Amino acid sequence: MLHMTDQEKVPCRTPAEGRDGVTNIPKWKFDAVRAAILDICQDETIFIDLFDLVAARLSEDERARL
Repeated sequence: MLHMTDQEKVPCRTPAEGRDGVTNIPKWKFDAVRAAILDICQDETIFIDLFDLVAARLSEDERARL
């Protein structure tokens, strides 16, 4: 049995201001969040929403260059 300090860790990027860019989280947490995200992505309508949300945040010039 692993103790809390012995848990396998996964490095994750941290975009939060004031952070060094990487946070190590327990693998079980990473796996749980990853599974939830992948499950959500099985629904193809999420990509339509994502496409619209990203497009709304890009400038007209950025969209033209894409």
